[in-house]
Amino acid sequence: MNEHGMRILLVDDDETYAKIVSLALAEDFGFEVVVAQGGQEAIDLLKSGDRAFSVMILDYRMPRVTGIDVLRWMHQHQIGIPAFILTAAGSEEVVAEAIKLDAYDYFRKEDTDMERLAAHIRATHDRHLERLARALEEECTKEKLEGQAERAQVDKLVSAMTPALNSAFARITSDLDTNDKGMFAGVPEQDREELKKLFTGMKQEFGKLQNVVGGLLSLYAKVAEQHPLGGRPAGSDAEPERQNPDAAKQ
Repeated sequence: MNEHGMRILLVDDDETYAKIVSLALAEDFGFEVVVAQGGQEAIDLLKSGDRAFSVMILDYRMPRVTGIDVLRWMHQHQIGIPAFILTAAGSEEVVAEAIKLDAYDYFRKEDTDMERLAAHIRATHDRHLERLARALEEECTKEKLEGQAERAQVDKLVSAMTPALNSAFARITSDLDTNDKGMFAGVPEQDREELKKLFTGMKQEFGKLQNVVGGLLSLYAKVAEQHPLGGRPAGSDAEPERQNPDAAKQ
């Protein structure tokens, strides 16, 4: 690992310039520098899977595949290595095009000063980290808002379901109790006990179902209380009454 922990990809077809700059950045500033002698060589390197670069420095004016061509290829393939281009004076249009393709900045090649270039590399890297942090924060905020919207829908559904379930359970329990009193009147004595057992078992199973549903709604209410979304969900206090299965026995 180098002093700064930063690996630089320098893309320039000028072999002499690339050698001078790469040696200075490595020896004087502790950067690890990989040189690609031309745009196509840079693309081939990235295609090979070697993309662990902190910053890319791209010469604009290269034969066949220019720095803009490399940026365009990276943009199309969503390769997010922070880059800036080396330009000459009077290259404002080139700079504008590069920035549209996600380049962070530019550096005038004829004014190359190693101290300034090293500072430019660090600044580009820092800006990239800040951009990543903002993107992560925005994504987290988006997911949080989406989660809150989904939670609000669930709260609304539970609030609407709870009184309806209470009413349904109460009505069914009342019907079972009413039928329990008169349904055996015309049943022969020898069949009455067996039928009573079946009916009692049915009431007990219904009581268990009522307890399970009530327990789930109660659990949801407790979780919602511990993790509120603008307050306790409406209706969370009105959970279905639990029925003791033994109370249904005759």
